[in-house]
Amino acid sequence: MILAFLSGCAVGVIALIILGIPARKSRKQVNELSETLSNVFDSSLHGVIVFTPVRDAQDKICDFRFELINRAGCDIIGKSDDVIGNTMLTLFPGNKEAGLFDHYCTVVETKKPFSTVIYYDHDHLQVWFSISAVSNADGLIVTFYDVSELKSNEARLLTHQRDLTAVNQNLEQFAYIASHDLQEPLRKIRSFGNILSTRYADGLDEKARDYISRMQIAAERMQLLITDLLAFSRVSKQDDGGEFTDLNKTLSIVKDNLGELISEADAVVEVRRLPVVRAGATQMIQLFQNLVSNAIKYAKEDVASKVLIDATPVKITIDGSMRSYWEISVADNGIGFAPEDYEEIFLIFHRLHGRSVYSGSGIGLAICQKIVHNYGGTIRAESQLGEGARFIVQLPDEDGVTVG
Repeated sequence: MILAFLSGCAVGVIALIILGIPARKSRKQVNELSETLSNVFDSSLHGVIVFTPVRDAQDKICDFRFELINRAGCDIIGKSDDVIGNTMLTLFPGNKEAGLFDHYCTVVETKKPFSTVIYYDHDHLQVWFSISAVSNADGLIVTFYDVSELKSNEARLLTHQRDLTAVNQNLEQFAYIASHDLQEPLRKIRSFGNILSTRYADGLDEKARDYISRMQIAAERMQLLITDLLAFSRVSKQDDGGEFTDLNKTLSIVKDNLGELISEADAVVEVRRLPVVRAGATQMIQLFQNLVSNAIKYAKEDVASKVLIDATPVKITIDGSMRSYWEISVADNGIGFAPEDYEEIFLIFHRLHGRSVYSGSGIGLAICQKIVHNYGGTIRAESQLGEGARFIVQLPDEDGVTVG
């Protein structure tokens, strides 16, 4: 399909001339350059072939002749270096059917490079190739390598993405069922339980009243779980990619929403200057409302809760490039948690404390993590038992927008 060995000084000198290296050098210099070039060619993991055109009586390119091929090229196409002197269409006629031959002709005639990724199913080869061709004097140099494994991994990734899409669709269907079909019978259970515990209380003994109370508590807990799971399933990347949200306004709304809780706990929520981020306002409110309410909920006994929210610009290296982020911190003086629980606290329905100690379904931080991930960010926690907790949210600052 494409390539050949550099071996010996004669071939090396030809390569030096083809690649345009000055010939006015001593024999020793030529030999050293030839050996270096031979080593470079043979150590390459990519196949490399030098072709010269074969022309007909009308000076039209009718084939290409192998002039040089490296070791990797021989291995990839399953040939030895005896292909040198033979022609492309004699050994690999499939180049014509695959359209590669015409592209190579265009490279020679226009001097414009060509590259492609193609599935080559010809000449006893069934391989995905990445191919590049550049002109060289009157001919061309073709480099190529087998990307079949990469394509296979891409196919598996696409399959996983389709499976994930199907799972998300199932979750949405469940959310619909949870919000309609499951909540209605729960409402009836609670309603009939209320009737039994009020209208017929005098006819029930202490044990029966205890059973009804337990039934009511269990139904209420299940109602909370369904409501929170529904909220979790609805946290998806919405069509708000162009929306900017001022987090100062977000926290003002959060403090209003949590006004009663803040007042009852005698808590202090201090908000320093925050940035504008590219994210949906509704989800930002949901994110910080969960974090602030958690900070107040897990306060130390007989100690007024203090919550501090501030932001710092940071630079993070991702895939070799430096990117700008806003690091927003939500810190409290509460009971904290052990370092070994850092990862588990973001798991859905995971609780560090019993229901009798702290209310809730254990889904709030999972919702926070899902929201932050929706906008290309991260969330982590820092804490020690008895020393408060600090949640750090990092959101991209690609547009460099800040408050005035």
